[in-house]
Amino acid sequence: MGLFSRKNKKTNDNIPARRRRNYDNRATDTPRISPTAFKSGRTLAGTTRSRLKSTERTAVKTATPREKLHHLTYIRKRIAWIFAGFVIICIMLAILLWQFTASVLVQAGSVTVIAQNNLDEYAKTIQQYLSDNPTERLRFNLNEGDLNEFLVRQHPEVASVTQGDAAGFTKTRFVVNLRKPVVGWQVDSVQYFVDSQGVSFTKNIYDNPSVIIVDNSGVKHTPGTAIASARFLGFVGRAVAAMQDRGLVVERVTIPAGTSRQIEATIKDVPYPFILSIDRSPNEQAEDIQRVIGYFGRSGVVPRYVDVRVKGKAFYRD
Repeated sequence: MGLFSRKNKKTNDNIPARRRRNYDNRATDTPRISPTAFKSGRTLAGTTRSRLKSTERTAVKTATPREKLHHLTYIRKRIAWIFAGFVIICIMLAILLWQFTASVLVQAGSVTVIAQNNLDEYAKTIQQYLSDNPTERLRFNLNEGDLNEFLVRQHPEVASVTQGDAAGFTKTRFVVNLRKPVVGWQVDSVQYFVDSQGVSFTKNIYDNPSVIIVDNSGVKHTPGTAIASARFLGFVGRAVAAMQDRGLVVERVTIPAGTSRQIEATIKDVPYPFILSIDRSPNEQAEDIQRVIGYFGRSGVVPRYVDVRVKGKAFYRD
């Protein structure tokens, strides 16, 4: 029957006495190995960087020299990245502070002599604009178009303002260009000026213009109201500038009686005046005036006046 019976399982009873003690000791002393201990991509115990970062005092003692070297390399790289980031942040803050406008220095562009109180007024207005638009205190973010519009609205004598370079730490230089008048007009002890662009203003730092406006229209001026429409003043300024560009020196501009849509210009060394209309381009009328002067100079005719209000024609009276 023993031939057809199964083998008995190996038990301690079947092990010889001389080997039983060693077998029992091996079974109890051998540690159980985790099934995930040697999986791919896992770090063997005793070689991880986390052991060196732990608070165990024995971690540094049990780490191998290679582990210590890798850990020191990691610490050096981390410190280098932190230091580089700190330096970059400091540089960016320094650039922002250098671009920041906390105070304003205003200088005149085309005029060397100007009262300091005028410059202080312009600086105060620019500071007001920057206070209303705090993001534009950074010089690279300033909108010069809006700044010009804001400054000219409060100071009509200013033609333009330009942002300059840094005048110091958090201080920016601004250059202000003022309007130069070509025509003067005095009403009720108030002197008005008009520049070549036709813009009227009351504060003038240049010499008073030689061209004056004589008002014979008979329209009485009411204090507190405009002396004329913006279109009329603009036409007078642009017409005088156009004639001066062609070498014609205008001595006087007269507003004829009973009208406010035409002017009468008197030119130096020309014995007759010219009548111009505000409904026609001042440059075209200035060109016609130059041609008329040349024509009458060659023919020897001296008219009483010349009317250039119609395009391509000139009417005159002997």
